[in-house]
Amino acid sequence: MNGGFIVRNPVIADLNGDGRPEIAVMASRLFHWEDRYIYVLDGSGKLKWSIGASATGGGLSAYDLNGNGIPEIIFGCGEALCAVEYGKGMAWSVGVTGNVTGSPSIADLDGDGRPEIILITKEGCLNIVHPPTGKARAKLPTEQVTQLPVVADIDGDGEPEILCILPVWDRARGHDVDAMLYVLNSGGSVEWSLDLHNVAGGLEAPVVADIDGDGELEILVRRYNRLVALDSADAYLNVTPSGPYLNVTWGFRIEPLNRPEVAVQVSEDGRTLAVFKAREIRIKVGPGSYRITLLMNGRPFKAVEVEISQESVSKTSQLTGRLACALAAMIILLLVITSVVWRVRRKRSSRLGTS
Repeated sequence: MNGGFIVRNPVIADLNGDGRPEIAVMASRLFHWEDRYIYVLDGSGKLKWSIGASATGGGLSAYDLNGNGIPEIIFGCGEALCAVEYGKGMAWSVGVTGNVTGSPSIADLDGDGRPEIILITKEGCLNIVHPPTGKARAKLPTEQVTQLPVVADIDGDGEPEILCILPVWDRARGHDVDAMLYVLNSGGSVEWSLDLHNVAGGLEAPVVADIDGDGELEILVRRYNRLVALDSADAYLNVTPSGPYLNVTWGFRIEPLNRPEVAVQVSEDGRTLAVFKAREIRIKVGPGSYRITLLMNGRPFKAVEVEISQESVSKTSQLTGRLACALAAMIILLLVITSVVWRVRRKRSSRLGTS
């Protein structure tokens, strides 16, 4: 590899099944940018195997796609997605929509137990490939993509989402002027997006992790000169019980550009009682267990379990009864005082009249 250029980060995997990891990296020849090779090194950096990658490929990924226990090396090759087996050569290739410049991601998007390969081409086409066939599922609003998509179930509904940061391209200037975070469903449709206000770019792939230990995934992105952690779509749901009432509020800490349709679903024992779209709700309920769910475009996003006890309802009823009795007593007292005052004034008026 002396005198060449390393293209993106290497991938590390046991490519020959000997129990020891190999390092695979794509590199170009000196002064021949499009003349690329995949080099496989051992742990000491010694070259073990190489194969020509041709065209302008992107980064590498490694995954056991055929189930033989040994991962293949997957990479983009111009307008194709390719897989090679260590020591053997090309396993398969399939055409995709657009030119591949980034690294592919691999995940089971449809839950059939078989992985799909997800990549976004330079022209902004999302390709979801079922090896060894491929299909372009969506066209994204961008003209330059270089980073890999991230796959994670960020809303906890059991279905993975695809996350990517794409540039806002300025044709007149010939470069990107902003960056957008896009969250897509497994079919390639945009669920929501957020303007990162990165006037200096910001095409690093987002990082997804539970950083606060609440059991929910956060999304870490660079927003201009700040590192920002987003709580999924960064929507919050607050539920406060008060006697037989549930006070519910929701909103966005950072308002998404493409705001989803949001509603609050109130359920008891798996049975939906009501659905509201207002941001502030006060619901009267009886004793029981309730589930308050924030719906994003009709799909569950966050949920809160609330228990309303008979004691709290009884206390509220007793308090309400006491307040009602106190109010009635005050009204009666006020009527008595008013009656006495009226009689006193009437007697005084009668005395003045006789004198």
